[in-house]
Amino acid sequence: MTNRELGFFIWLAAMLPSWGCSHQVPPHVQIEWRHIINTGKKTNFCQVDYSPSDSSLVVSFAHSFALSGGFGIIKASLGNGSNHLIMHDEGEKRNISFVVVKDGLIGCVRSDFDNKTLRTILLFGNEDGTWSETATPMNGVRKFVLSGGYLLVEGSLDGSGMLLQSSDFGRTWGRIDYFERGKAYWNFYLAGPSGADGEALGEATKVFFRRRRLVLVDIQKSTITDLLSLNASSSYLKPINKDEGLHAVLHKSSICLYSYSNKKMHFKSKIILPNSIGHAENLYINDKFCLVTSTEGKLFEKKYTWISHDKGRHWYPFEQEKGFQIVFNSLGDLFVIDSNNDIWLADFKN
Repeated sequence: MTNRELGFFIWLAAMLPSWGCSHQVPPHVQIEWRHIINTGKKTNFCQVDYSPSDSSLVVSFAHSFALSGGFGIIKASLGNGSNHLIMHDEGEKRNISFVVVKDGLIGCVRSDFDNKTLRTILLFGNEDGTWSETATPMNGVRKFVLSGGYLLVEGSLDGSGMLLQSSDFGRTWGRIDYFERGKAYWNFYLAGPSGADGEALGEATKVFFRRRRLVLVDIQKSTITDLLSLNASSSYLKPINKDEGLHAVLHKSSICLYSYSNKKMHFKSKIILPNSIGHAENLYINDKFCLVTSTEGKLFEKKYTWISHDKGRHWYPFEQEKGFQIVFNSLGDLFVIDSNNDIWLADFKN
């Protein structure tokens, strides 16, 4: 073997961990896993929040209509207490796609498939299982935000997008017309809360420039303003972190982190994201490492989780033999769901 060939193999060996060929989590990550619940079958939606009444958890999950549908919202004890159902439906005609737990309420978007027609509605309830529909002028609800005493709902009416706000919890509605002169946006999608009361974030396309933007919605004033420019492959991603004001924009080869204050996004740092990892779906960050669950394949059917200690310069497979996927949560903790449909909470030992 020549010196040149030997040098190549030394370089290749050094590069293997960054290509995801190492199947060992770096030894300085020590985690004890606490079991939360089993969801029964594979989920296409899963989320964890704190209970409005105590330190228990509210675990929400749904199964795709391809797996006969069904969903559950369950109050799960972190101690030795028992779990109980808040809302549960094993029928093939219903599931949920979005949940908010805030201000003592639990809200969700429920999809009902009946008579070959899909209808999405907005429901609010509490832990005793009392639920009621909040009527909107929309045909279908996609997402909503509770912020500063306002309810902001995004959906559609007769195939056209619609953004509504209410200060009396749906008794009366005002429309935020983002396509009118002076605003000139289209293809608006609600992203989530900004972290400040009375505001929300969205993604939209600027009509005249045909460029997508991350935008700020001032709910009380019914105004929309630009925050960041997005390219064709960029999208908003809410990172899981103890800082509620931390936000992220997913690009093709990186994730940019921002803090939000005074109606502006402030760049903080960048995480490198190699193409070999796939499309990031969930991001968890703490002060020692970051985790990404990504989708691969033409239909995004394969999901893997990766860990990096150096802002993406090197990535390692994270518990991939167990099928671990990050579960989005509002606590800023690390929850995962495995291939057996068990949800676990991470307890870091160092």
